[in-house]
Amino acid sequence: MTHHRTKHLGILFSFLLICGCTSKPDLAGASKSEFDGFWVGKMIQPNGPRGQEGYNQFLRLWIHGSSAQGIARIEIPDTTFFAEMAISGTVGDDSLFFSEDSILNQHAREGHWWCLKKGILILNRKTMHLAGEWHSLDCAPGRIELHRVFE
Repeated sequence: MTHHRTKHLGILFSFLLICGCTSKPDLAGASKSEFDGFWVGKMIQPNGPRGQEGYNQFLRLWIHGSSAQGIARIEIPDTTFFAEMAISGTVGDDSLFFSEDSILNQHAREGHWWCLKKGILILNRKTMHLAGEWHSLDCAPGRIELHRVFE
């Protein structure tokens, strides 16, 4: 396992402990889908404070039929600044339409804020990557690129 992947898994496990999302929400009769599981990657905001450097992005999704629920965590790399958001959405054949509904926990840099995003992520089944554009009412738009690490 590479150092980069080991670091991401360590951060993901820390995320699970911090947000308490190791247990599944109450989704009676929940069905598995290719979207269900843990995803890691980057959130890029070209016209934002970090530009192309981006942010670390972690996502835990639970799928029930075509409905999605989840928790997202975004971090400024190598700092203590982060936000955790509740996510809801709809799953299509190869797409996830998502909305970050609320900030559950956060630590923001002075003079900065975390924005709630909406967008669509497209699943590449061959590589198990989710990628797509997002927008927000109070932030410059960007792109999310994730890969699944485990279910």
